[in-house]
Amino acid sequence: MASRLPVTVAPAEPAAVLRYALDGAWCAPYALGWRRAGVAYAYLVALPITAAAYSTAWLAQWAGGITGDWLPTETITGWRRWLYAWPPALAEVAADAAAVPGARRVAAWLAVGVSAVAYGTAWIAQRPGRLAAAAGLALVLSIFTVGK
Repeated sequence: MASRLPVTVAPAEPAAVLRYALDGAWCAPYALGWRRAGVAYAYLVALPITAAAYSTAWLAQWAGGITGDWLPTETITGWRRWLYAWPPALAEVAADAAAVPGARRVAAWLAVGVSAVAYGTAWIAQRPGRLAAAAGLALVLSIFTVGK
């Protein structure tokens, strides 16, 4: 059961988000309007946020001395390689941070924290329902904390 923990599962690559919007079983085959809305959401919201979050995580991992070799380099170049980035699971990032020696260990653990926030941001943005739930929660929290 430990392999089903969220920190042990690698996040979805941006190309998988687009494939899910185009071909996923999240709406009926005859609901073309919903499918088009989902594809538009994927292109306009999910892909840019996911690519930005993963690039932030990659940069933090690179700066923290953790191997950031999860970008394809062989055949895909330029901005398109971010669509096929396969980020490591957060448990792998933490294991790599624990192996970083000396003074860079603090930077490595900061990279783990930044990666956790970036992965969470991408996870929320990849589905409109999650984004709406997060916005609703933020709204409720702001209503109850404004007067305090």
